Amino acid sequence: MTAFTEIAAVYIALFLPVYDKKQEKRKKTRNMKAIFRFLIKKALEEKDTSNLESYFKISYLNY
Repeated sequence: MTAFTEIAAVYIALFLPVYDKKQEKRKKTRNMKAIFRFLIKKALEEKDTSNLESYFKISYLNY
């Protein structure tokens, strides 16, 4: 039983950072998609794409 718990502890210690990083990337991507949807909708309503273009440029450089 102790061997199993030690193996489980090592597994968690090794792969938890990878899992956290993946979750953070998913969250970042989800938030970016929501902002894109909002800006696209706003740009279509106002027929002004300046905010949308600047956000695309900034997000491309940041991502």
